[in-house]
Amino acid sequence: MKIIMVDQDGVIVDREYKTNCDIRLSVQTALKTTYLVPNSGTPLKRLRTNFQDWLGFFPNTLIAEQGAIVSHDSSDFCTVEINGISEYIELFQKKLRNIAKIYIGDSATWIRDKRKFQPNSEIIIIDQYRQQSVSFYSLVTDQRGDTYIDNGWSQLVLSALKKIALPIGLNFFNYDREYGIAVASPEGANKTIGYNFLKKLLPNPYFYMIGDSDADVIDDPEVIHCAVANASEKLKQKAAFVADKNYTAGLEECLNWIIGQ
Repeated sequence: MKIIMVDQDGVIVDREYKTNCDIRLSVQTALKTTYLVPNSGTPLKRLRTNFQDWLGFFPNTLIAEQGAIVSHDSSDFCTVEINGISEYIELFQKKLRNIAKIYIGDSATWIRDKRKFQPNSEIIIIDQYRQQSVSFYSLVTDQRGDTYIDNGWSQLVLSALKKIALPIGLNFFNYDREYGIAVASPEGANKTIGYNFLKKLLPNPYFYMIGDSDADVIDDPEVIHCAVANASEKLKQKAAFVADKNYTAGLEECLNWIIGQ
């Protein structure tokens, strides 16, 4: 059976966390002859829920947090292990609570659903679901409580965090200006590490990866890559198939191409 790894952001959904095509029937068709595995930087719990909501299936096997966690048959495995994350988050809150209103919860889902927060405030939203990494949104709210990105505010937050030691093994936060999110990932963690661990659990010569970015390039010549139309040039050059369409519609093209191989 073919094992198809699928990235989330930029593949299933666009930057507004929206799909551009309902492909649930195509996914069910693909599942008859293939094994679909999410492979994303998203935390495990949210990744599983998102695939169920957007693609209509509940994945049994997942690679989460940029390869740091692999879940299979109800067992979770850490390919890297970072200690002291909960203690760091407590210190994070203590040090920054005087300059920001801090929330902890399902951060990306709150942003996707356009949740309102305390009006006219500078806020930080820490992701409660990460196990081997730390992430947060640094945003500003208007008079209605709607959020928007202010990169100047975000840089102030990052400067303040440079004074707090991260748990050993975590890189300093990488900030995405378009999303307003910062992520501190484990040193050496990537989607290839997650794939290599999964390959021991599911030995199979037919692995595919559908993605949109350089981070979706798996460092193994046996993996066949596919790219949605909005993918990076590096991934397109690597890909055996490049879709004509962006995001979800392009994912459907990739699935159909793989099924036909």
